[in-house]
Amino acid sequence: MITPKTPSSDPAGQHPIAEVVRDAYGFGMVGKTFPGAKQAGLAVGVLLLLATAGCSDSPAWGGWSNHPTLARLQASRGVQRNWVYYPTYETYYSSNYQEYVYRLTFFSGQTAWVTSAEPMAPVTPEMLQATPAVDMQFHDSPSSHHAEIAKAFPKDWRQSVTGLASTPGN
Repeated sequence: MITPKTPSSDPAGQHPIAEVVRDAYGFGMVGKTFPGAKQAGLAVGVLLLLATAGCSDSPAWGGWSNHPTLARLQASRGVQRNWVYYPTYETYYSSNYQEYVYRLTFFSGQTAWVTSAEPMAPVTPEMLQATPAVDMQFHDSPSSHHAEIAKAFPKDWRQSVTGLASTPGN
């Protein structure tokens, strides 16, 4: 039978139940440490120090923060966008902002305008440059003008070339 010890017989700072548990189960961890615990703690500390040592050359705002895009810089400077429209792909490109704007149509029939640094896949910038293009005269969002632009320049629109063709027999 286990009998609890009186507080006067307990060593200072040890709870009476600790002795009961140790006596009942034949083991006790009170006052014991794991071998190598100090060395493991030192190793973890050294690893953390080495892992963060390369961060000393990070910018003041932290290497994890986002740098402003060219579009954000140009907008903050008050530079207006210059748009080029590619009717074949219904895509707009602003060279001074280096961004593409295109309309994305979902299966449900809903549409959304996307602004991206790349044209919509699988279209590449090279594919766009190989198709007819029209310089736009507006500087705001293409979505505001797309209905009239799409009517004036349908997908199969081709730039007319005048004065270069000769008539047969000349």
